[in-house]
Amino acid sequence: MFLRKLSLWGVITWFVIAMIILLASQLIFPLFTPVSPMWAFIETYWLADIIIQSSLLVGFTAIFTMIIGVSAAYFMTFYQLKYRKLLEILLVLPLGIPAYVLGYIYTTMTSVTGSIHLFFTAILGELFTGIYLYQLSGAVLIFTLTLYPYVYLASRAFLMKQPSVMIDAAKTLGASEGRIFFKVLLPLLRPALVGSVTLVIMEVLNDYGLVHYLGLRVYATAIFQTWFNGNDLNTAVRLAGSLIVFIIVILMLENLLRKHRKYAYINLQIKPITRSKLSLKKAIIVYGWLYSIIFLALILPVIQLIFWSLRLDLSWLNWRYFEAISNSLLISFYATVIILILAISVVNYNRYQPTVIKKMVSRLTNIGYSIPGTVIALAVILLVIPIDRMISEALGFNQLIITTSIITLVFALVIRFLAVSSNLIESAYQKIGTKFTSASYALGRGKLATFFSVDLPLINHGLIAAALIVIIDLLKELPLTLILRPFNVQTLATRLFQYAGDEQIIASSPYALTLIILTGGAVWFASDMILKVNRHES
Repeated sequence: MFLRKLSLWGVITWFVIAMIILLASQLIFPLFTPVSPMWAFIETYWLADIIIQSSLLVGFTAIFTMIIGVSAAYFMTFYQLKYRKLLEILLVLPLGIPAYVLGYIYTTMTSVTGSIHLFFTAILGELFTGIYLYQLSGAVLIFTLTLYPYVYLASRAFLMKQPSVMIDAAKTLGASEGRIFFKVLLPLLRPALVGSVTLVIMEVLNDYGLVHYLGLRVYATAIFQTWFNGNDLNTAVRLAGSLIVFIIVILMLENLLRKHRKYAYINLQIKPITRSKLSLKKAIIVYGWLYSIIFLALILPVIQLIFWSLRLDLSWLNWRYFEAISNSLLISFYATVIILILAISVVNYNRYQPTVIKKMVSRLTNIGYSIPGTVIALAVILLVIPIDRMISEALGFNQLIITTSIITLVFALVIRFLAVSSNLIESAYQKIGTKFTSASYALGRGKLATFFSVDLPLINHGLIAAALIVIIDLLKELPLTLILRPFNVQTLATRLFQYAGDEQIIASSPYALTLIILTGGAVWFASDMILKVNRHES
């Protein structure tokens, strides 16, 4: 009876919910198994260190991404700047550089034979003692340079929509520029800041490549060590459970800080902000700050990669290189298509006559992005292996079929990144409203026919933006791909990780450069699509 009442959107949505519940159950039952000696060891000697290092890492990264992101958004919004369009693109492009790639580059550049070390040694001589990035501060620096665009984009979008009347009123009352920023703009920015910083924290907790390479003892590295080095799956699940509790605390803090606040304006005639001209002193500070960020996060690492690539002979241009590219693109394509179909279904299920249950269901489908890839990989392995064994026994095979296939990897990627496209598609739908869709239904057209003939043309920019953002995340994703990829299947991300493990960073430069070109191009087009969506906003 329940299934009869469901539309196609509802059937797909509840199927996604069933898969998420099945995955979640895989992490619950192992918690009730007897405690192993390894867990006792971790609980005694490692757990406190893991929690402290993870907390410090996400805390300092959140602070510094806020400083860079908000300051860059403020300067871009309130000042007249030359080459504004170029700056807008360059400030966003670092989002396409995976943190582990930037970490490999900078650790090599700051080594004894690296370009940065040699440069400062030539200038300062014996006064320069070196830059050591194999520590928590090094990870904070790298994460900040790659993740600040999340805060920048959210802050910039929010500031651009603010009316100038509040700022003009504050100036009339004699408030200085600094006082206006801290007393007027910053409190208004709080919802955007909380949301974007939470995204930053989720990205930091999901990372494995950088924290592993720098030798940090955080949740991701501890789960990998207990699972693969210690061969103790139950202990890995217990660590994953501890990580989920850690994430729940962060999400509760986010909800507390937001307090469901919304800001609206009584006067619909909103006067846009007038950009101020820069004095010479301010111009030096603003341009120096913005171009320093761009230089460190984008220009310097890309130039170094190009230089390393030119030093190599063309032996890297072989079938392994093209295979890594094709595997990365094919896996991203398969996952993106499925993610878009599921996201459209979830959004449409909750779009008409939303109820409390529908809202809860929609929120539950988005939980994957809050869970790091290592934890999802654990749950997928625990779910798939028993099913795979039954299939293999039924067919008379001596090996697992599904576990070592691309199906398992794509399934995990879909669960992980479904929330990314759902939020963007929901935002696109909110901008067009429901009147056109309702009119189509009233004329007797079905849901699928209405979607293709009415909804799709209206949300196409938002849909393209969602696809591009998902592709960026999929190309950069390392933990899930590293654990669940089929045997002997390499992507650009796994090739880079392999080279880093063998201390062949220079040899990996063509792979890193290719990955940056692919993700950077996607970031460029995605930002353009999002701008087009905002221009058509009613």
